[in-house]
Amino acid sequence: MNAIEVTDLVFSYNKKQPILQKVNMQIPQGGVYGFLGPNGAGKTTTLKLILNLLKQRKKGTIKVLGNNIDASYPSYLNQIGSLIEEASVYHHLTAEENLKLWSNYHNKSKNRVEEVLEIIGLSHASKKKVHAFSTGMKQRLGIGIAILHDPEILILDEPTNGLDPIGIEDLRAVMKNFVAQGKTILLSSHILSEVEKMVDHIGIIKNGNIIFEGTIQELNNRSMQASSLIVVVDDNEKAKKHLDDHFPTEIVNGQLRVSITSKEDTNRIVRLIIDNDVSLHEVIQANDNLETLFMKLAK
Repeated sequence: MNAIEVTDLVFSYNKKQPILQKVNMQIPQGGVYGFLGPNGAGKTTTLKLILNLLKQRKKGTIKVLGNNIDASYPSYLNQIGSLIEEASVYHHLTAEENLKLWSNYHNKSKNRVEEVLEIIGLSHASKKKVHAFSTGMKQRLGIGIAILHDPEILILDEPTNGLDPIGIEDLRAVMKNFVAQGKTILLSSHILSEVEKMVDHIGIIKNGNIIFEGTIQELNNRSMQASSLIVVVDDNEKAKKHLDDHFPTEIVNGQLRVSITSKEDTNRIVRLIIDNDVSLHEVIQANDNLETLFMKLAK
């Protein structure tokens, strides 16, 4: 069973401006699903629809843990913790008081409040008023509120906003611990270097359409059509002259970068270089990071 299933989801704020156009997503139970896309692509709107925060002009179905959200609202929300856009906290209260309010709502003990303060790294500031918090501290508190009731699914929209490198590392640890319990995280972010370290599956949305869904490895395989090799030779100009007839080739930072469409192209490139009396020193697969793969696909 998937943690979340989105089928043919359509949404618009007005008749002239569709935001989502038949969005389909399958978010496996357990693990971290990275939801990526440029600003305005529909990420936050999709997350709000999953939480039933937007209801008008919506078509399609959303299931959470197998249950249609329209039929199981609001009880299904007990299974979800969320942080959308920014933390909703009372600034005139302390971190501890904010968590106690939510613990009363969820019928959780004082021990759970203390445990969450430790998890999010705010034990030292538990008595401090939130209005004196930095953006990163407010973000930590928002994550604490989201996990306080021990949900099965955690939905995070740009959770690294305002976090310093230590805060991001701490967030990673919180997420890792959450997933180790067999639970699911739906993570929306534009910081692709951080997403790459956290996610198992990826969904990419552009202009309200899902243009890719799968694992990073599957994204890598799909991008092979635009992959490249770094070729180190003793005569770049001579090698480029012979390669250009068969493969798009450019000289970058004193090395040849050759575009390929399959792994078999590597053998052809090596043979072309050797047969034309150019000394070949090294051939390196240019491993693209998630940001490069994302940009290739988005274009």
